[in-house]
Amino acid sequence: MLHDDKLFSLMCEHYKKNYNASFDESVFTDKDKEKIWSYLKESFDSLLIKEKKEDIYPCFAPTKNLKVVFVGGKGGMSQFFIKFFKKSSYDIHILDKDDWSNASSILKNAFLVIISVPIDKTIDVIKEVSKNIDKETILCDLTSVKTNVVNCLLEQHKGPSLSLHPMFGPDTISFKNQVVVYVKVNEDEKCNFLYDQLVSYGARVCIHTAKEHDEAMAIIQALRHFTTYCYGIFLSSTNSNLKHILQLSSPIYHLELLMVGRLFAQDPYLYGDIIMSSSSNLELIEKYCKSLKDDLDLILNKDIDTFVKKFKEASDYFGDYGKQFLKDSQLVLESFQKIRKK
Repeated sequence: MLHDDKLFSLMCEHYKKNYNASFDESVFTDKDKEKIWSYLKESFDSLLIKEKKEDIYPCFAPTKNLKVVFVGGKGGMSQFFIKFFKKSSYDIHILDKDDWSNASSILKNAFLVIISVPIDKTIDVIKEVSKNIDKETILCDLTSVKTNVVNCLLEQHKGPSLSLHPMFGPDTISFKNQVVVYVKVNEDEKCNFLYDQLVSYGARVCIHTAKEHDEAMAIIQALRHFTTYCYGIFLSSTNSNLKHILQLSSPIYHLELLMVGRLFAQDPYLYGDIIMSSSSNLELIEKYCKSLKDDLDLILNKDIDTFVKKFKEASDYFGDYGKQFLKDSQLVLESFQKIRKK
């Protein structure tokens, strides 16, 4: 099934209410649902835009006005989530670093607790929060590493829990088409309303295990950030004139330089935590550095035959994705050129 039955029903109710439509979705076959899913989702997205202007979003929790506590609630990612949760009629409370003396009262009777703190603080915060919440409370984190965090959730809280990883920064305008990784932990049937809630905001929610997540993040985040860090550090050591470089840049290099500069305009502790968050990250980076040495030797020896051989092997690895990436990147470059002209 391409759709979620619960979300499909809620979309139908929302559609009927806002467009004065009348139909009985219970008579639809699975095949019928698949045919109308895309249209209904598009209409639902339009409704969300309308509701956003009216400062409301649908609530997918069992009832409205349920108490949600954000631990680390003054941080950027918490504030991003809070903005949307408020519009869905959740009763928002914040527990930040200066509020721990009142933790028990802030966390009392919470329906949902979402932890969004630095990676190296997450385990300790989960342990502390778990001492102050009911067994029925849903416990969730927004951390970018999962295996150790999920193990801690299972050990410390015997009630419902899940682990989320928003694959975007807090400077993002909306959830629209943004990826959120969803890791099931315990009593998922009590947590799955959050899946529906995030989808209703427009997010692309991807369900994976903690192991799958961490293996992917080693490449997507740790290795990528490390290579960007190294390039930026080396470029700064050359003391090259950035103004001249930008003037002479091809569109593709200009985009690459934007990504490098973007990293160094942000919090170094955040990226240090991500890169150094696990031994598996460090092992992968070590392998990468060794491969650079091998390829450097190849270049220094002007071994064009081996260069071409390895190039073709990498091309085979990318396969059809390589061709699609070429097309997609061309569209990005065309759009970027239009922006540059402005």
